[in-house]
Amino acid sequence: MERWSGKVALVTGASEGIGAAIVKALVKHGVQVLGCARNLEKLKELGSSLEGPGSFRPVQCDVTKEDEILKMFEIARQEYRGLHILVNNAGLAHTGYLVESKTEDLREMMEVNVIGKSLLCLFVMHARNKTFVANPEFPLPKVQKIRCRLRRVGCGRAKRVFAPQ
Repeated sequence: MERWSGKVALVTGASEGIGAAIVKALVKHGVQVLGCARNLEKLKELGSSLEGPGSFRPVQCDVTKEDEILKMFEIARQEYRGLHILVNNAGLAHTGYLVESKTEDLREMMEVNVIGKSLLCLFVMHARNKTFVANPEFPLPKVQKIRCRLRRVGCGRAKRVFAPQ
């Protein structure tokens, strides 16, 4: 973990569960963490309990809302000059049988678990292309793999936004 000390991480779904545990581990190892979730009060509680050489900046953000994601990226650019790590952790589940599911619950799960995660990946790739990330030479093979998959399935918007110039 020493190689990540001093780097900047964005952790989504940081207010509880796995996201909060990841934030604790990163701060403990000297990472500057920008933590986002819908519940700002839980983020602040988490921030007050953290120990370690790293830092934590709570940001209220709903990953299904593009304007809130953009605001979060602007905070990362202004305060940290970019990102090194994306922990795309935000997610939710409604339990029960599919045949008993409500349409709005299914839509909400898709918005958070698929569209929200995809938007974050797209914004990170877009930011890297504009040298938003603090170290553009830093290899991110998983992001590049996502980029190739988007092109293969014919995502027209991704092709236009990320096509080589």
